Amino acid sequence: MILLLILLILISIYGINFKSINTIDSDALSKNRTTMINGVFVLAVLISHFNSYVLEYQETNRLYFTFFNLIGQLMVTTFLFYSGYGVLESIKNKKNYMDTFFENRILKLFIRFSIAILFFLFLDICINEPYSLKTILLSFIGYEAVGNSNWFIFAIFCMYFITLFAFKICKNILKSINIVTILSFVYILFIVVMNKDNHWCNTILCYSIGMYFSYYKDKILLFLKDNKKYYLTLFILMVSFISLYLISRMLYYRIINLILYNLISILFVLMIVFLSFKVYIGNKILYFLGKNTFNIYILQRISYILFKEVGLNEVNVYLYFTVSIIFTLLLSIIFDKIVNTAYKYLLKEKA
Repeated sequence: MILLLILLILISIYGINFKSINTIDSDALSKNRTTMINGVFVLAVLISHFNSYVLEYQETNRLYFTFFNLIGQLMVTTFLFYSGYGVLESIKNKKNYMDTFFENRILKLFIRFSIAILFFLFLDICINEPYSLKTILLSFIGYEAVGNSNWFIFAIFCMYFITLFAFKICKNILKSINIVTILSFVYILFIVVMNKDNHWCNTILCYSIGMYFSYYKDKILLFLKDNKKYYLTLFILMVSFISLYLISRMLYYRIINLILYNLISILFVLMIVFLSFKVYIGNKILYFLGKNTFNIYILQRISYILFKEVGLNEVNVYLYFTVSIIFTLLLSIIFDKIVNTAYKYLLKEKA
């Protein structure tokens, strides 16, 4: 299994350069660059999810399991941060953006996710995996699952609805972001009350932090142009991250742990963002992965389940992984064609 970790590292560092080490790379927050950074973490998610289908802890794979145990939920922080950042950038730069937010963000996500759920339900029928009607219905919003990954989709649905509500009732951008943040805490409380696992909400504040970053972007970039301030800030972020992370490993009070881990997640994603200002991380592979984050996140489990059912996992782990990835990519092509057709007819627009 260590070969998969090596694969992750090699793909992540391929094409890396330090040309901006003495300056701030103004292109670091572009759609192209953030997509490639997300590509690193969607690959990590891809491998992490694969773990649950193939093996339990083994001494020979200690390094492999230690890595994924340490990084844990931090793998999704850039997805949330750049989502919040991208939404506010659109609000700032596109006239009347919120007027079409429900259709372009929420409804499109619902259509796309619903089609993915239909794929899983078809697979469930084929392998004779029954689910209750309640579970099936709730799976369409990500609250329950029918074999698919779901918590992140549910969280994004909630963040989008919270964003829509906040920016509709308040025209002041900063106050709206504050409302999003307050309601994010309400979301955390809801998850606790509903007794969902911690991972449903322990990184959720990264979304509103992405919004704050967009709002204060010009001031932040101006501040970071001074190399001494940049490296001092990065050092403080790293020390704070390590300290809080070690403390969190010793705490078992759920609410405290949830808030603490959200802080850890914020520090982690800010470190990634700050590093991107100095170090170019990205290549065509990462761009492709980042561009297809949703498809990979959702459809990968179909491949893992299907080929485990036929016993490929017992033949060879790496063959199982390779075949699953190839099938996921092929399925992704078919999926996109179906989704684009659905957009065309359901939203009355060209795909």
